Amino acid sequence: MDFLEAQASAHPEQAEAYQSFGNLFTRKLWHQLTVEIKTFVENPANVKGDNFVQLYEKFISTFEAKMNQLSFAQACIHISATCTGAEAGLKFIQAIAAKKEQLGDEGYIICQSEVARMKLLSGQSEEAKVLIDELEPLVTAIARSDPSVQAAYYRSTSAYYKINGPASTFYKMGLMFLAYKPVETIPQADKQELAVDLAPALTGDNVYNFGEVLATPILASLVGTPHEWLSELLGCFNFGDIDKFNTIISANQAVYNAQPALASKSEYVKEKITLLCLIELFFRRSAHDRTVPFAEIAEATRLPVEQVEWVLMRAMSLNLIKGVIDQVEQHVEINWIVPRVLDPSQLTQMQDKMQVWGEKANSTLLFIEDQTPELFQ
Repeated sequence: MDFLEAQASAHPEQAEAYQSFGNLFTRKLWHQLTVEIKTFVENPANVKGDNFVQLYEKFISTFEAKMNQLSFAQACIHISATCTGAEAGLKFIQAIAAKKEQLGDEGYIICQSEVARMKLLSGQSEEAKVLIDELEPLVTAIARSDPSVQAAYYRSTSAYYKINGPASTFYKMGLMFLAYKPVETIPQADKQELAVDLAPALTGDNVYNFGEVLATPILASLVGTPHEWLSELLGCFNFGDIDKFNTIISANQAVYNAQPALASKSEYVKEKITLLCLIELFFRRSAHDRTVPFAEIAEATRLPVEQVEWVLMRAMSLNLIKGVIDQVEQHVEINWIVPRVLDPSQLTQMQDKMQVWGEKANSTLLFIEDQTPELFQ
């Protein structure tokens, strides 16, 4: 209690918070005390030198076992960020993570995920990977956990694959992080960084579904910034819009070339936009009109007709489409395209198709009833 009084005296603007801590501690209201402490350390404005570390060492540590351990772990991560130097912060959170039995699986995952992230920042990628691999079965096994647990894990995992690749895995882990972390709770600078990192991940092998990232608000953080073109680029890929793709690249050639992931795979990026254009072309066709002439494909993809067969074979080899190519008749019959996350305009197209299908099915039923009344008596 002497510590709380000293802190209240040293920082009068925080006196009310410290007095509340003391009152709740005296009354042994551990839940309410945990909530107030967590709220206090989550606010950067409350950092006054090493006051967070002192708060842990001289107050929280005396009753930490009585706290909700997930909230305790989350609070400790905020405290570690105020330690003097990255090494001190790492040692602090490692000491907390060592209390595995006290923390339970959720608290342990939170702390070890932060240890892995901090090791990555200090260049210890191999040690970070060991921790990530250790946590994977725990994350998979826990059920109905707080979303912040998975968010912490996927934050560290995406950070690892951002540095070490492959791009496709980083893209997947980044989306998993966004699935568990509300975008509005991510600092603006971090949102922009993640959005900028996700865009070049379109070069990843087997990454042909961009509806997932477009469905999150993360790309909105790029609006009004020099990186806004990356958001527009992802939109082009989602719709397979080759003309708009070429326009964006031409207008942003210098910054495009400055993106190593994009510039080093320029030809692959062009191939991918062509394949996505192909998928979009087939998606827009009705179910009874799946025989597509090579000439139509050539026009849509901006390719010579003689290259259409190769593009179709490439798409089939990647399991993006299924069908039968008739080289003699110069057409392809499509019977399947890879499932994708659709945006509102694409969902509207799907709704219209379903409506037409329903009307035709109803018309067929009425025709059959009219022609064979004895079957429906």
